[in-house]
Amino acid sequence: MAHKRVKSSRFPGVYWRETTDPKRRHNGRPDRCYDYCLREAGKLKWVAVGWASEGFSEQKAANMRREALENLARGDEVRKEQAATLTLNAAATAYFEWMEGEGKHVKQERNRYDVHVRDVLGHLPVSTVSTAHVDSLKKRMLKTHAPATVLKVLATCRALVNHAVRDGKWEGVNPFGRDRLKMPRPQNKGERFLTPEEARALLETLEKRSPQLHDMAWLSLKTGLRSTEIFRLTGADVDARGGVLWVTEKGGRRVAPDVIRMLAGYGRSAGEYIFQARGGAKLKQISDTFERVCIELKFMPEDPEERAAMDTRKKVWFHTLRHTFASWLAQSGTVTLQELRDIMRHESITMTERYAHLIPGKAETKTALIGNILAGEEKEPRL
Repeated sequence: MAHKRVKSSRFPGVYWRETTDPKRRHNGRPDRCYDYCLREAGKLKWVAVGWASEGFSEQKAANMRREALENLARGDEVRKEQAATLTLNAAATAYFEWMEGEGKHVKQERNRYDVHVRDVLGHLPVSTVSTAHVDSLKKRMLKTHAPATVLKVLATCRALVNHAVRDGKWEGVNPFGRDRLKMPRPQNKGERFLTPEEARALLETLEKRSPQLHDMAWLSLKTGLRSTEIFRLTGADVDARGGVLWVTEKGGRRVAPDVIRMLAGYGRSAGEYIFQARGGAKLKQISDTFERVCIELKFMPEDPEERAAMDTRKKVWFHTLRHTFASWLAQSGTVTLQELRDIMRHESITMTERYAHLIPGKAETKTALIGNILAGEEKEPRL
């Protein structure tokens, strides 16, 4: 045992403590134990050096502290060098591994990153990712995806960079930070959906240009599947006998027999993707053919600048097919908001709210029901 630490008057960060054992003496006085302290990773750390009777002194403790500080400085330099070369893909790998270790669901986030970011910005060191890079990614995605999807992708990127900072692998301003970007706002009200005549014209033209793209579009119109869900479908997901289509992470759902026949007609084995890129690889994005056909059918202006200036709610992209499916279903008056939410597999009823105005019934009744749902007072409202 030893008394309270006493600060050295000669060496900063060095302390000594006298023993409380009357029998432990050195050079005619109570033995002393020497310590030093320093900050490591922002926390105060104490290190016991040794006793005077063992040959230690204030000078030796000070020398050991100086060496420790030099090692920490070298370590900081190494970390800075590593941070300078840390790529977005490396940060993503570490982030997703951490999420899995925490028992969190990671498949959807990882898939969004792989599809939209990995081959576009992933090779860049985080330190070189600029606002211009992120704006370019955002604009590219907004051509084919809803603003809500873009927000999710940017949120994933922001989270993985923040994780690298917490993990001590990178330091600096997050290039995906909300304060640095003009974030796309989900604008669901008034979002365009196709008329039956437009849908038929689209399918007829796609069938001539790309039979596979036609089938994917027809599938989305018939089932409301997202493009990413369609990309992931394999032969194992099609239960021809039971008439069930298994959607990854969402469970199985019964679909019309003609949908099953179309999918089974591809003759894919259990491990093969139904809709394939060259060489049987998984698709990562919708072909530009879809946009070209939409322009040809006058759904959107031919001039690129005019298209870029369009209200995103009025554009027609592949996601419009899913929105059309939900809008037609709502207009039919055969489903409740809760049923529509289940069919669309929305995470929140607020995502389904955009279709309330399409369901036949009094506006005030529908608005009240949404409030009831949010309050947990009504699970399956009838309109």
